[in-house]
Amino acid sequence: MIKLIDLTFYANEEFDDPVELVLSQQHSYGYIGFIKNRVNIKVVKHFVRDAKVWVEGIPYTLFRGLNKPGYVSFKTLRHIAAEKADVILVQGLGFPAQVLILRLWLGKKTTIIAQHHAERPMHGIGRLLQKMADKYIQGYLFTVWENAQEWFALNIIRDRRKYHELLELSTSFSPKNKQEARLKKGIPQGDIFLWVGRLEANKDPITVLQGFAGYLENNPNALLYMAYQENNLLAEVQGLVNAHPLLKRNVYLLGKIPHNELQDWFSAADFYFSGSHREGSGTALVEAMACGCIPVVTNIPSFNKITCNGQYGFLYEAGNPQSLLKVLNNLPATGRGLLSAAIVTYFEEQLSLKAIADGLYDICTILALGTQG
Repeated sequence: MIKLIDLTFYANEEFDDPVELVLSQQHSYGYIGFIKNRVNIKVVKHFVRDAKVWVEGIPYTLFRGLNKPGYVSFKTLRHIAAEKADVILVQGLGFPAQVLILRLWLGKKTTIIAQHHAERPMHGIGRLLQKMADKYIQGYLFTVWENAQEWFALNIIRDRRKYHELLELSTSFSPKNKQEARLKKGIPQGDIFLWVGRLEANKDPITVLQGFAGYLENNPNALLYMAYQENNLLAEVQGLVNAHPLLKRNVYLLGKIPHNELQDWFSAADFYFSGSHREGSGTALVEAMACGCIPVVTNIPSFNKITCNGQYGFLYEAGNPQSLLKVLNNLPATGRGLLSAAIVTYFEEQLSLKAIADGLYDICTILALGTQG
């Protein structure tokens, strides 16, 4: 049985309770429940202090870390070396110095895989270190090829065979009864759209609102609910909503919604909106699809991949409200229930935590056997 360590160098300083930290990241760690009977898996993280906790039968070892360039504690290195793992899955491509140090401690037999989390290539000495680290990394995980192209074009990653495609996260959400969810949230009947994301430039709520305003001219009963955490563009969003009579009547700014309530919101809504210009994957999009909420999202590589080239959703040009309006005006008036059900089936087969576990197991098996053989 392959021995796998899921390793995160980034120190989560915003948490004080290690269990709370682990539970907050189940979109990333939920795959473990579907792989733990096939590999011997442990998790190593960094935190504000040393700790060890067990969550759903899996040990999480946390070491005190610092978010400084190149920093890695000797406790971490000694612990990982003592585990004698076959595969180390490093979360993120932004820790090349740590990878180099790790390789020195581990020797040549251990396979190192690095998972992309929307990072861009570094500059200067950082990029040089990334190129050096590439010599000692056997595989890279990207959601889609377009996210990897820049890394290959800059010769940071040199060997095309190191590229592997795997979604970086998923969810345990599942669809609830739509009518019951609407009743629970006080949502009326009609066409319900839901936005879940940060109010900032990359997420582009302004384009979404502009396109939706045009849609309301012929669909005055459609409603848009917007849930958000970061609110950098809140003043602009409020200004746009208040200045447009239809938006003012039909858009509800919800603010921050507790994550455990989003399953109800996704189940209650007909359509999920995103205006993103760039994403490593798409947490809210995957959660929406798990609940059967039909995506209306930008045609960017990760969303294109997640929706199977728009087969399970509708795509429009990022930053183009007219492109969005054209898509909205052509949304099907019937058959939505069938599409919603097909999206859930597709999620379970291709985007679920189990699907990630299956893919990771195959990749680890191939790379570990190749390295050791």
